[in-house]
Amino acid sequence: MKTYCTPTNNLNEYEIMTEDAYLSLVGNEEQAPYASKLYHKEITTEDIPDELRESVVQIVANKVKQWSEYADRIVPSEELRTMIETIINGVKLKRKEANAFITGIIALRNAATDRTASEAVQTYPTMKYDGTLIETGTRINWNGKLKRAAVDLWDTEDNNPDNAPDLWENIDYKDGYRIIPETITVGLAFALDECGWWGDVLYKSKLASNTYTPEQYPSGWEIVDNN
Repeated sequence: MKTYCTPTNNLNEYEIMTEDAYLSLVGNEEQAPYASKLYHKEITTEDIPDELRESVVQIVANKVKQWSEYADRIVPSEELRTMIETIINGVKLKRKEANAFITGIIALRNAATDRTASEAVQTYPTMKYDGTLIETGTRINWNGKLKRAAVDLWDTEDNNPDNAPDLWENIDYKDGYRIIPETITVGLAFALDECGWWGDVLYKSKLASNTYTPEQYPSGWEIVDNN
């Protein structure tokens, strides 16, 4: 009989589950795609075929009961290691290789465009309040929003985005285009022909290094027909 390893509710231990118990949380090959999407609220029950609906709903209920209680807790090192091994197809890493792997992820994160970074906010660091220097251009995760340091600043509570908003730039995207902020700093200036959202209307910049909104300087923008 197949057995499966899954974390227990205390997060520091793993338990061996039978195939039936595992499938009650995940579903079989036919049920699993629907269960995953329903669990993540990507579909509703109406999107599930009639013959699978009842079983898929039960699988999701089981999963919520088993996993939702600790979804927001700190991930233990053993579970994190399992996640990383899963990402790299089950390869066991030596410490030196693991360090190189993490270093590579950080390098890719730091080299990402703002658009790509906005889709992976959780990979960016938060403020630590340890007094270290945060250099201009550093991106951070601030309550699930991507912020970029507009100037060199110290990592202190007084300098966080809530207490000192002028020290930070918002990096907001919608449908692949930046949202035009009310105040466009030099660091957030729009390039010639770069598109951005102003409300629900998509505009294209007619200026290089454009720091005006469509409301402030309409001649600096043209409406894009995105239908």
